[in-house]
Parts: sequence; structure tokens; C-alpha cells
Amino acid sequence: MAERSKANNASIELRNVSKSLETDAGPLSVIDDLSFAVEEGQAVAVVGPSGSGKTTLLNLLSGLWLPTSGNVLVGGAPVRGPDPERGVVFQQYAVFPYMTVQQNVMFGLRLRADFKPSGERAHIAQRYIDLMGLTGFENAYPKALSGGMKQRVAIARAYAVNPKILLMDEPFAALDAQTRGFMQELVLRILAEERKTVVFVMHSVEEAIFVSNRIVVVTARPQRSTRSWTSPSPSPARPRRRPPRSLPESRRHVESLVMQQYVPE
Repeated sequence: MAERSKANNASIELRNVSKSLETDAGPLSVIDDLSFAVEEGQAVAVVGPSGSGKTTLLNLLSGLWLPTSGNVLVGGAPVRGPDPERGVVFQQYAVFPYMTVQQNVMFGLRLRADFKPSGERAHIAQRYIDLMGLTGFENAYPKALSGGMKQRVAIARAYAVNPKILLMDEPFAALDAQTRGFMQELVLRILAEERKTVVFVMHSVEEAIFVSNRIVVVTARPQRSTRSWTSPSPSPARPRRRPPRSLPESRRHVESLVMQQYVPE
């Protein structure tokens, strides 16, 4: 049974959302009657089997795609398309190859919706360049950066326009272990400072437990929500210690919920 919204003041709400994609073999049902809510200031991780439509879900939340049926609501209003209040970090390295690091991070600040004067753009960009550990690479082009550095540029660009909502598709998957841990800690610190609403989609249960205060476990395709798990640790909106090893029972419980959704091909 789909998880129903419990609050009218949710920052994000999906009401009986379904999404089908056209294929050569006909319509493919990717999401079927999915309902859940994300409250303002909450960090929610959507976890499920590979191929279950988690990236499709993020495309619906961002407004890049529209549902086949049902409604995606932000602040109670239907999502009709992309909006600067919703920043997206894609799994791929979505950076402009012909722009420097600084130009990439400032890109959104040049657009009408988030326009800032030149001096302010540079100040904002530098703050997030420094936060992401990219100081000294301001004038470098993406071809000179590692994959992990490119992803940090993409994250900095999403943060720079100060959206109310961050949508993050496996944002740390391409990073090495040390950088991954650093970025997880950094995201929590920024959440604590800026009180953003965040939706992650990811495979790693351990990572989901650390970066979110609620996990929604979805089924294999067609995706439906099944169960949710709420962290006994403090909210990511407040500083906390890395919990995976201190929460073995929680990890086993969530992993069990995920494994129950795997369907042999």
C-alpha cells in the first residue's frame, strides 16, 4: 500500500503519481500510484532496487517530466515545469565544458530568476568553491578536473542559487571513499546552516541512514512506496556523528526492506 501524506504543510507531496514511458514495445509503467510527502526542512532518501525508477521520480520532482496521472505538489501548488526554487544535482557530471569552475558555479546567478550583480556573483561562487575544496581551481576547465571534482562543481552550482529544495541523484556515487565521506559531512553542515529540504535517491543504505532523517523504500518497477524508516539520530538539520556502525539494527532493517523488493529478471 502506498504511503499517504500525513501533513498538509509538506514542502513536497506526491499524490497517486504514475508515470509511463513510451518504448518500441509500447507503454512501460515506471511509477504506479506513488504517494508520499516530504516536510519542509526534512532530508529524505529514496532507496530501492536498481532500475526501479528513482531517477524518473527525481525528474518528476524537478518538473523536467510531468506525471502520466496524479499530482506532484510543492508548497501545495502543482509542479508544471522546472523552477529555480528546486535545485538538481544529477548523477552524471553535468558541468559546462567550455566554462571555468568559477563560471560554472556562477551560471545560475546570471539567469533572470536568480540574477545577482557581478561582484555578488563572484562572492557567492567563491564561498561554495571554498566549501567544496576547489580553491585554486577557479580558472580551471572541466577537462583538467577529476570526475569527483566535476561533481563537486555541479553541487556548488546547485547550492549557489540558494534553492529551497535540493534534489540529488546519487550525488556521491562517483567520488572516491575519502572525498565521499568529506562530501557527506559537508552536505550535513550546509543543511544545518541553510535549512534546506532535500530529496536524495541512492542505492547505499549506509549512506542513506547518514545523510537523511527518513528513508522511503520503493518497490521494483513499477515503483510504489512500501515502507519508511525514521532515523533515531538527530535530524540532519542539526550536527550529528556518523551513525552507520552505531545503528547496525537500523541498517539491517532497511536493507531487509530493500532486498524484499528485488524481483529476479
